[in-house]
Amino acid sequence: MKLSSLLHIGRSIKYRLDKRRTDFGSPVVLMMIIELWDRFSKWHISVRTVPKLKGDFNFSVSREKEKSDADVAMVIQGPVVGKDDFTYNSIRFYKQIFPDVKIILSTWDTEDKNTIKRIKTLGIEVLLNKMPEEQGFAHINCQIKSMSEGIKYAREMGGG
Repeated sequence: MKLSSLLHIGRSIKYRLDKRRTDFGSPVVLMMIIELWDRFSKWHISVRTVPKLKGDFNFSVSREKEKSDADVAMVIQGPVVGKDDFTYNSIRFYKQIFPDVKIILSTWDTEDKNTIKRIKTLGIEVLLNKMPEEQGFAHINCQIKSMSEGIKYAREMGGG
């Protein structure tokens, strides 16, 4: 597909999402990424809502442990979201469901050091990347940088 076609699609999506901005607020970029993904990928994106996790949480997981879980890595990329302790609680949630999976948080070297230290207490690997000079449309270069560094690290660890 030509770059001019992609730019036209991007402007079209932006226009449609801007019209909905009052209804949806900040998820505009996420919606735009999902729509672009849907148009150009053979895979679907599934979005679910989950309750905000505060304090201790207990739930039972009916999941059989896979033999290969120790050889799997999960990469969480992007900035640390402090509101409602979202990133910290999400990692706790994943650690409880997938206790043997290696979890890697690939984020930015500008994140709060105390927050990173607290996240490391969960027993995960944290990569602190330098922010790309050119962040790109919808921060795409940031996403590429943090995800590719996380995948590279996972391969070096032998997971995934």
